[in-house]
Amino acid sequence: MRRINFLLVLTMLCTLNTVYSQEYLKVNGSNHMTGSLEINKESGYSSIELKSGVGAFIDFTSDHTSDFNGRIIWNYYNSNKFDILGDVRFKNSVNLDYASANEFIVNTRFFLRKPEKVEDWNTNWGSSFVESYNAKNAPEESGWFWGLNMNHGSNNESYRFNGQIAIKNSSTKPTMYFRSTTSDGTGVWAKVLTNRNNQYIDGGLTLNGKLLSKEVMVRTDIEVPDYVFKEDYALMSLEEVEKYIKKHSHLPEVKSASEIEEEGLHVAEMNLILLKKIEELTLHTIEQEKQIKDLTKALDKDEKQDEIIIQQQKLIIQLLKKQENYDYNE
Repeated sequence: MRRINFLLVLTMLCTLNTVYSQEYLKVNGSNHMTGSLEINKESGYSSIELKSGVGAFIDFTSDHTSDFNGRIIWNYYNSNKFDILGDVRFKNSVNLDYASANEFIVNTRFFLRKPEKVEDWNTNWGSSFVESYNAKNAPEESGWFWGLNMNHGSNNESYRFNGQIAIKNSSTKPTMYFRSTTSDGTGVWAKVLTNRNNQYIDGGLTLNGKLLSKEVMVRTDIEVPDYVFKEDYALMSLEEVEKYIKKHSHLPEVKSASEIEEEGLHVAEMNLILLKKIEELTLHTIEQEKQIKDLTKALDKDEKQDEIIIQQQKLIIQLLKKQENYDYNE
């Protein structure tokens, strides 16, 4: 009789959508409530325990007809992991320091409203979405950057092994950088090349293949050899050049075939060396032109002298003939 009365009272309380319990409410099976459940304990821990041999879940729905709109699942057969089905939003800070030991799985979306604001990219040490403005050690000295910091599992404030990605705020000139840091958070940023706009590389580029370009501009600090045309320039004579070629089998200042094969060819340096050789050859050509003109003048002069001599010889012959005729008549 007492058991029947207890069940009758419990049924009435559930019908009124409110259940009051001083210690705990234990349900061995399932229970449907159309109201709310409030747990208020002045001291110690408050808890809701779902005990099952295979797993347990809590459903959330916005109406009375849908099965669920969101679900939190604990599955014994899935390595005791929690799964969350539905959108997940954290409006405030969330500490995921123990994510390496307890996995956090989202089957749909993970929406982060506010990234972490950083003043120095070298101080990042936890996995997070970040943003910065004129921050220290950013890929560029100024501007907005949005990025991602991926940390080592053993990281802390003084141990900062990271992988970092940073995207510059520019809708017309997209730029992305990435780097890997050492334990002190430092590292060299590398720029991701794109097929849009002008690209700048602060360092070397190794290409194992062909380079196709409509135009190539080379800037260099090597002095352009206009000094060749100065009066005090010591121009090697062609005889000296000939001796050098016979001894070394290449032009002066030009690398040999074996050196080029071993060290490669510096395009800017080689172009300026070839320009220098063209300028030197031009000076030799100008000098030869002068010599040719002088020889031509000398030849013209010799030819005129030869003509005079021939005329003189003809005149002498005529005079001799006249003298012979005169002697004969006498």
